[in-house]
Amino acid sequence: MGMGFELLGMILGGLFIGELVDKQMHWPGYGVAITVVACLVGWMVHLVYMLKKFMDEEPDDQTNQPD
Repeated sequence: MGMGFELLGMILGGLFIGELVDKQMHWPGYGVAITVVACLVGWMVHLVYMLKKFMDEEPDDQTNQPD
């Protein structure tokens, strides 16, 4: 559930920052598109690192399980 809130926060933050960039540069919406895509890419990279950390913490020894 926390990851969903992370994603929502990233999208809303990208939207807000993109609107500011669009107003400053007088663009028709390029700033929003760029920042939202950049936030999605950043979140995906963060997700991969979190999954890698989770997989490294998982024990590999399965010998203690009953037959």
